[in-house]
Amino acid sequence: MTVTYQGIKAEGRTASNDKGVRTYSQTYILTADAKTDTASDVGNNSQLPSIGSVHATDAMAYCHSLSVNCVSGYTGWEVTAQWSTENSIEGETGLNEDPEQDRHVITWNGSTQNVSIYKDRDGKGILNSAGDPLLDVMDTNLLGVTVASNVSAVPSWILGYRNSINNAAINVGGLAIAAGVARLVFPGGYISAAKTRGDHTYYTFSYELIFDEQESHEGQLLDQGYRQKYSESGVTDGHRNILNDDLTVITEPAMLDGLGEKLDDPSPESAAYITVNKYHLKDFSVLPGVTAQ
Repeated sequence: MTVTYQGIKAEGRTASNDKGVRTYSQTYILTADAKTDTASDVGNNSQLPSIGSVHATDAMAYCHSLSVNCVSGYTGWEVTAQWSTENSIEGETGLNEDPEQDRHVITWNGSTQNVSIYKDRDGKGILNSAGDPLLDVMDTNLLGVTVASNVSAVPSWILGYRNSINNAAINVGGLAIAAGVARLVFPGGYISAAKTRGDHTYYTFSYELIFDEQESHEGQLLDQGYRQKYSESGVTDGHRNILNDDLTVITEPAMLDGLGEKLDDPSPESAAYITVNKYHLKDFSVLPGVTAQ
């Protein structure tokens, strides 16, 4: 039960270039000495190229297919290998023998979402003519990126990275992103079922980064309430109810100045907002496809 490599079939060599994507095909001749030798035995001959291996004369072309055919009785076999440069960019092949060495696949995303707003385009609070806060709506364009890469095991850090933003400037796909701008999201199916390539078992791991360069994913709440701070003899940072002109307690929240005192003449320019830190700060340079700035 021996499969013997006999060499390259002279007439079995082809090449093409289609819109810059180069492809190659090469056929090899092998012989078997037993009827029990199978296509698997032939295809696994050590002299043949393996999936992900680089073409002999084109370093950007990777082997993506091996086709095994019995051509003469039980003993004559031919194996055709195919290479391609598809998805090979920036000096990296689109596929490697080790799946973890494959280039990260980066996809840029955009969508439109209707959201409530409490500030205008200039950052001023939206108020009515009497100074009461209002909400409006607008269509906002959400931008982001999806990164997919191959890993040998589910990353151990993922549970600690939910609901997080980048704690420092990063770079992904050539785009510089300031600290606090990128929020990490794990989409449905972010870990694939187990796959195999040669002797390697691996998973495809995907994540999304959603960008907010305007507010860095921070919540902005209008500073308003029913009480205000005061200080007087014997009292520091005390609190008391805000009263109407007739000295009754207000029944609707009054706008505050950001320091805990009532605004006497509220306006869009004087409206104060409280920043809410919603998301954890994390080191995003551990993410596949991300580098520190």
